[in-house]
Amino acid sequence: MEEDLSVFFENEFGSTAVINGVELKGILDESYAPAFDSATEGDRISLLIQTSQARNINHGDSVEIGERNFLVKGKQKIEDGKLTELILKEV
Repeated sequence: MEEDLSVFFENEFGSTAVINGVELKGILDESYAPAFDSATEGDRISLLIQTSQARNINHGDSVEIGERNFLVKGKQKIEDGKLTELILKEV
């Protein structure tokens, strides 16, 4: 049985996203990413969602959050695998 983590996304931190025509809740994070080695520093935008909702999401998929549009440029499971972080690029 899969654990229902939706309670963590149904608060003031939760954002409604539409990905591939499917509406889901996640936590949008826009933070600064410092440069490490040869990587470029700058803003890092990500959306944290339940892994059960991420199975059909792929690199290049479109994401709409409010009036903003993004593309998925990365996807990684977090720690125990129950949450997935989508790395986004605003378009």
